[in-house]
Amino acid sequence: MKLKKPKFWSYSKPNLIAYLLLPFSILLQIFKSFQKKEFRNFKIKTICVGNIYIGGTGKTSLCIKVNEFLSKKNIKSCFVKKYYKDQVDEQKLLQNKSEIFISKNRIDALHNAEMKGYDVAILDDGLQDSSINCDINFVCFNNINWIGNGLTIPSGPLRENINNLKKYNHIFNPKTGLSTSNFDTVSIVSNKAWLSDCIATSALLISRNKLKVLCDKLNAKAFISEKNNFKELV
Repeated sequence: MKLKKPKFWSYSKPNLIAYLLLPFSILLQIFKSFQKKEFRNFKIKTICVGNIYIGGTGKTSLCIKVNEFLSKKNIKSCFVKKYYKDQVDEQKLLQNKSEIFISKNRIDALHNAEMKGYDVAILDDGLQDSSINCDINFVCFNNINWIGNGLTIPSGPLRENINNLKKYNHIFNPKTGLSTSNFDTVSIVSNKAWLSDCIATSALLISRNKLKVLCDKLNAKAFISEKNNFKELV
Protein backbone atom coordinates (compact mmCIF):
# COMPACT_ATOMS: atom_id res chain seq x y z
CA MET A 1 0.00 0.00 0.00
CA LYS A 2 1.53 3.27 -1.17
CA LEU A 3 1.72 6.18 1.25
CA LYS A 4 3.07 9.65 0.54
CA LYS A 5 5.44 10.41 3.39
CA PRO A 6 5.68 13.96 4.75
CA LYS A 7 9.15 15.50 4.65
CA PHE A 8 9.46 15.85 8.42
CA TRP A 9 9.43 12.04 8.77
CA SER A 10 12.87 11.97 7.12
CA TYR A 11 14.48 14.50 9.43
CA SER A 12 17.16 13.13 11.76
CA LYS A 13 15.31 14.61 14.75
CA PRO A 14 11.58 15.27 15.39
CA ASN A 15 10.36 18.78 14.63
CA LEU A 16 7.42 20.71 16.09
CA ILE A 17 4.85 19.00 13.82
CA ALA A 18 6.11 15.58 14.90
CA TYR A 19 5.79 16.48 18.57
CA LEU A 20 2.27 17.86 18.04
CA LEU A 21 1.26 14.53 16.49
CA LEU A 22 2.99 12.48 19.18
CA PRO A 23 -0.16 11.98 21.35
CA PHE A 24 -1.88 10.35 18.35
CA SER A 25 1.14 8.07 17.83
CA ILE A 26 1.05 7.01 21.47
CA LEU A 27 -2.68 6.32 21.35
CA LEU A 28 -2.29 4.27 18.17
CA GLN A 29 0.46 2.13 19.71
CA ILE A 30 -1.65 1.61 22.86
CA PHE A 31 -4.61 0.54 20.70
CA LYS A 32 -2.41 -1.94 18.82
CA SER A 33 -1.11 -3.40 22.08
CA PHE A 34 -4.66 -4.27 23.13
CA GLN A 35 -5.52 -5.96 19.84
CA LYS A 36 -6.31 -9.63 20.35
CA LYS A 37 -3.54 -11.87 19.06
CA GLU A 38 -4.65 -15.29 17.87
CA PHE A 39 -1.67 -17.02 16.31
CA ARG A 40 -2.48 -19.81 13.85
CA ASN A 41 -0.36 -22.95 13.75
CA PHE A 42 0.89 -24.22 10.39
CA LYS A 43 2.84 -27.28 9.36
CA ILE A 44 4.60 -25.19 6.75
CA LYS A 45 7.62 -23.24 8.00
CA THR A 46 7.35 -19.48 7.67
CA ILE A 47 9.93 -16.76 7.06
CA CYS A 48 8.74 -13.15 7.20
CA VAL A 49 10.67 -10.39 5.44
CA GLY A 50 9.25 -7.13 6.75
CA ASN A 51 10.12 -3.70 8.03
CA ILE A 52 9.23 -1.18 10.70
CA TYR A 53 10.13 1.79 8.49
CA ILE A 54 7.18 2.36 6.20
CA GLY A 55 8.08 2.31 2.53
CA GLY A 56 10.77 0.77 0.36
CA THR A 57 13.46 -1.12 2.25
CA GLY A 58 14.19 -3.92 -0.23
CA LYS A 59 11.87 -6.57 1.18
CA THR A 60 11.01 -8.13 -2.17
CA SER A 61 14.63 -8.43 -3.30
CA LEU A 62 15.56 -10.13 -0.01
CA CYS A 63 12.61 -12.53 -0.40
CA ILE A 64 14.02 -13.55 -3.76
CA LYS A 65 17.50 -14.10 -2.28
CA VAL A 66 16.06 -16.26 0.51
CA ASN A 67 14.14 -18.31 -2.05
CA GLU A 68 17.30 -18.80 -4.13
CA PHE A 69 19.20 -19.97 -1.06
CA LEU A 70 16.49 -22.47 -0.11
CA SER A 71 16.24 -23.76 -3.68
CA LYS A 72 19.95 -24.54 -3.71
CA LYS A 73 19.35 -26.63 -0.57
CA ASN A 74 16.51 -28.48 -2.36
CA ILE A 75 13.94 -26.97 -0.01
CA LYS A 76 10.61 -26.36 -1.70
CA SER A 77 9.70 -22.75 -1.02
CA CYS A 78 7.07 -20.30 -2.23
CA PHE A 79 6.03 -16.69 -1.67
CA VAL A 80 3.05 -15.36 0.27
CA LYS A 81 1.84 -11.82 -0.22
CA LYS A 82 -1.22 -9.89 0.87
CA TYR A 83 -3.21 -8.52 -2.06
CA TYR A 84 -2.85 -4.81 -2.77
CA LYS A 85 -3.95 -3.53 -6.16
CA ASP A 86 -1.02 -1.09 -6.33
CA GLN A 87 1.63 -3.81 -5.87
CA VAL A 88 1.24 -5.65 -9.17
CA ASP A 89 4.89 -5.11 -10.12
CA GLU A 90 6.15 -6.76 -6.92
CA GLN A 91 3.73 -9.65 -7.43
CA LYS A 92 4.96 -10.25 -10.99
CA LEU A 93 8.60 -10.06 -9.87
CA LEU A 94 8.04 -12.77 -7.28
CA GLN A 95 5.93 -14.86 -9.64
CA ASN A 96 8.87 -15.07 -12.05
CA LYS A 97 10.99 -16.70 -9.33
CA SER A 98 8.59 -19.17 -7.69
CA GLU A 99 4.92 -19.80 -7.08
CA ILE A 100 3.22 -16.99 -5.20
CA PHE A 101 0.06 -17.20 -3.12
CA ILE A 102 -1.84 -13.92 -2.94
CA SER A 103 -4.87 -13.24 -0.80
CA LYS A 104 -6.48 -10.38 1.10
CA ASN A 105 -5.87 -12.58 4.14
CA ARG A 106 -2.37 -14.03 4.63
CA ILE A 107 -3.84 -16.93 6.62
CA ASP A 108 -5.74 -18.12 3.54
CA ALA A 109 -2.62 -17.81 1.38
CA LEU A 110 -0.60 -19.86 3.88
CA HIS A 111 -3.28 -22.57 3.95
CA ASN A 112 -3.15 -22.80 0.15
CA ALA A 113 0.66 -23.03 0.17
CA GLU A 114 0.50 -25.75 2.81
CA MET A 115 -2.04 -27.74 0.81
CA LYS A 116 0.26 -27.71 -2.22
CA GLY A 117 3.04 -29.32 -0.22
CA TYR A 118 5.55 -26.51 0.14
CA ASP A 119 8.15 -26.77 2.91
CA VAL A 120 8.66 -23.04 3.48
CA ALA A 121 6.55 -19.96 2.84
CA ILE A 122 8.40 -16.64 2.46
CA LEU A 123 6.15 -13.73 3.43
CA ASP A 124 6.84 -10.49 1.59
CA ASP A 125 5.77 -8.08 4.36
CA GLY A 126 3.53 -9.02 7.29
CA LEU A 127 5.83 -8.30 10.22
CA GLN A 128 3.00 -6.53 12.04
CA ASP A 129 0.35 -9.15 11.20
CA SER A 130 -0.77 -10.28 14.67
CA SER A 131 -2.43 -13.44 13.31
CA ILE A 132 0.85 -15.05 12.23
CA ASN A 133 3.78 -16.08 14.41
CA CYS A 134 6.54 -16.70 11.88
CA ASP A 135 9.44 -19.06 12.55
CA ILE A 136 12.02 -16.50 11.38
CA ASN A 137 11.71 -12.73 10.97
CA PHE A 138 13.94 -10.41 8.97
CA VAL A 139 13.63 -6.66 9.57
CA CYS A 140 14.77 -4.61 6.58
CA PHE A 141 16.21 -1.11 6.66
CA ASN A 142 18.09 0.93 4.12
CA ASN A 143 21.07 3.14 4.86
CA ILE A 144 19.43 6.22 3.35
CA ASN A 145 16.26 6.48 5.43
CA TRP A 146 17.24 4.27 8.41
CA ILE A 147 14.64 5.20 11.10
CA GLY A 148 13.85 8.74 9.95
CA ASN A 149 12.99 10.92 12.94
CA GLY A 150 12.64 7.79 15.09
CA LEU A 151 8.92 8.19 15.91
CA THR A 152 5.92 6.04 15.03
CA ILE A 153 3.06 6.91 12.67
CA PRO A 154 1.74 9.65 12.36
CA SER A 155 4.61 11.49 14.12
CA GLY A 156 7.20 9.58 12.13
CA PRO A 157 7.72 6.78 9.60
CA LEU A 158 7.91 3.78 11.96
CA ARG A 159 5.17 1.16 12.05
CA GLU A 160 6.19 0.21 15.58
CA ASN A 161 8.54 1.42 18.30
CA ILE A 162 12.24 1.02 17.55
CA ASN A 163 12.62 -0.82 20.87
CA ASN A 164 10.58 -3.69 19.39
CA LEU A 165 13.65 -4.78 17.43
CA LYS A 166 14.38 -7.07 20.38
CA LYS A 167 11.50 -9.31 19.20
CA TYR A 168 13.04 -10.09 15.84
CA ASN A 169 15.76 -12.42 14.58
CA HIS A 170 17.77 -10.45 12.04
CA ILE A 171 18.26 -6.83 10.97
CA PHE A 172 19.24 -6.49 7.35
CA ASN A 173 20.12 -4.03 4.59
CA PRO A 174 19.03 -5.87 1.41
CA LYS A 175 20.45 -3.24 -0.92
CA THR A 176 24.09 -3.81 -0.01
CA GLY A 177 24.39 -6.46 2.69
CA LEU A 178 27.75 -4.86 3.41
CA SER A 179 29.22 -2.40 5.85
CA THR A 180 28.95 1.28 4.91
CA SER A 181 30.71 2.49 8.05
CA ASN A 182 34.36 1.91 7.09
CA PHE A 183 35.38 0.50 10.45
CA ASP A 184 36.34 -3.03 11.44
CA THR A 185 34.34 -3.73 14.59
CA VAL A 186 31.98 -1.90 16.90
CA SER A 187 31.04 -2.32 20.56
CA ILE A 188 27.85 -0.81 21.95
CA VAL A 189 27.39 0.13 25.58
CA SER A 190 23.87 0.64 26.93
CA ASN A 191 21.83 -0.29 30.00
CA LYS A 192 20.06 -3.09 28.09
CA ALA A 193 21.85 -6.08 26.60
CA TRP A 194 19.27 -6.67 23.85
CA LEU A 195 19.50 -3.02 22.80
CA SER A 196 23.29 -3.19 22.54
CA ASP A 197 22.94 -6.31 20.39
CA CYS A 198 20.40 -4.67 18.07
CA ILE A 199 22.47 -1.51 17.58
CA ALA A 200 25.67 -3.51 17.03
CA THR A 201 23.94 -5.62 14.37
CA SER A 202 22.75 -2.47 12.59
CA ALA A 203 25.98 -0.50 13.02
CA LEU A 204 27.81 -2.09 10.11
CA LEU A 205 24.94 -1.26 7.74
CA ILE A 206 24.64 2.48 8.35
CA SER A 207 26.90 5.50 8.17
CA ARG A 208 28.83 6.81 11.14
CA ASN A 209 26.65 9.89 11.42
CA LYS A 210 23.48 7.81 11.51
CA LEU A 211 25.02 5.46 14.06
CA LYS A 212 25.82 8.46 16.27
CA VAL A 213 22.27 9.80 15.91
CA LEU A 214 20.84 6.36 16.73
CA CYS A 215 23.01 6.00 19.84
CA ASP A 216 22.05 9.47 21.03
CA LYS A 217 18.36 8.67 20.64
CA LEU A 218 18.65 5.37 22.50
CA ASN A 219 21.02 6.61 25.21
CA ALA A 220 23.88 4.35 24.14
CA LYS A 221 27.56 4.77 23.28
CA ALA A 222 29.50 3.27 20.39
CA PHE A 223 33.17 2.32 20.47
CA ILE A 224 34.74 1.56 17.10
CA SER A 225 37.91 -0.20 16.02
CA GLU A 226 39.72 0.83 12.86
CA LYS A 227 43.35 0.32 11.86
CA ASN A 228 44.08 -1.12 15.32
CA ASN A 229 42.75 2.01 17.06
CA PHE A 230 39.87 1.67 19.51
CA LYS A 231 37.94 4.85 20.31
CA GLU A 232 34.51 6.20 21.20
CA LEU A 233 32.41 7.44 18.30
CA VAL A 234 31.79 11.15 18.90
